[in-house]
Amino acid sequence: MQTVSLCGSTGSIGQSACRILGQAQHLTCKTLIFGRNEAKAREQIALLRPSYAGCLEKETALRIKREFSFLKEVFYGEGLTEAASLPSDIFVSAVSGSAGTAFSFAALKGARRLALANKETLVMAGQIFMKEALQRGVSVYPVDSEHNALYQCLQGEERENVESLVLTASGGPFRGFGAEELARVTPAQALKHPTWSMGKKITIDSATMANKGLEIIEASCLFSFPEERIEVVVHPQSIIHSMVRMRDGSLKALLGEPDMRLPLAYAFDYPRRERYGWGHCDLTRLGPLTFEAPDEKAFPALPLARAALHGGGILPLVYNRVNEEAVKAFLAGKIPFTGIAGSIERYLGEYSGNNRIPGSVEEVEETDKEIYQRIRNDLELT
Repeated sequence: MQTVSLCGSTGSIGQSACRILGQAQHLTCKTLIFGRNEAKAREQIALLRPSYAGCLEKETALRIKREFSFLKEVFYGEGLTEAASLPSDIFVSAVSGSAGTAFSFAALKGARRLALANKETLVMAGQIFMKEALQRGVSVYPVDSEHNALYQCLQGEERENVESLVLTASGGPFRGFGAEELARVTPAQALKHPTWSMGKKITIDSATMANKGLEIIEASCLFSFPEERIEVVVHPQSIIHSMVRMRDGSLKALLGEPDMRLPLAYAFDYPRRERYGWGHCDLTRLGPLTFEAPDEKAFPALPLARAALHGGGILPLVYNRVNEEAVKAFLAGKIPFTGIAGSIERYLGEYSGNNRIPGSVEEVEETDKEIYQRIRNDLELT
């Protein structure tokens, strides 16, 4: 029996993980950490019966502890990182955004395997994180569907035989839009993704293609490939999750339904492939699979990510934090849809030339906090 700690249980990826844990006979939930969705967390705790739980608010923690007597302890507030560091066989890092980075680092203290869905951990502090994971003997398995596909396609291949990594992108809801159309996009329109069911932030990131920009940075860190050897191709059907281009001209691709349970199950069970209750991909019913180059003029968040990665230093961190706050500003009606990429471009320009690489997670957090305060003031989010 393998023990699993789940951080971010009530988000879209966390709920997918709970569905697997609810039916897996060989997995048991040890720790369940959530934010403010107490109603959903209660359902999960009743179903999975973890030994420990964690949440943001003290009052919520007290209610949860009173209701579920089998819980040994309920952590809250600053104690959540202590909950994340509890020993477990597998830790699922599924908190969205920069807030998830602290939990990913805390998990390295107690987990043997990390199922990493929080891309910001690698964008903000990838070198530090991967080095510490190696030192502690923690295996890192990417849960982003694209990076999980790349991980699988790279299995058994000699590095010198790989020419490039190919990330696929759905193109979001505004594929084919021009600049004038994009300037009029509303939050309600941007939150309607054509393929995936996700949280608000990642849905907006998909619409701007900033999500794919973050994934370029993430892939470079995970697989140690330079930016110029990471391609992006728009594939609206989201059936091919990513590909690896080989030096002999062949392509390796991973196909599957757009269901986050697939990469989660791989991260849970590798090298086995357990049979769960979902169906197989029916090739005869898929219809045509199409591909096109991304429109980097209409969606400048993509080339801006390449510029941040190429520039190095704290620029990837700047890209991530500015995007995160600009998304909030857009959803609050303070900037237009095109203002998200515009904000990223502005701040990358202001921080360009800063090649200082933070030497510790504490330095990462300090730098991120400094940028956060400045951006929030500028975007009037305080």
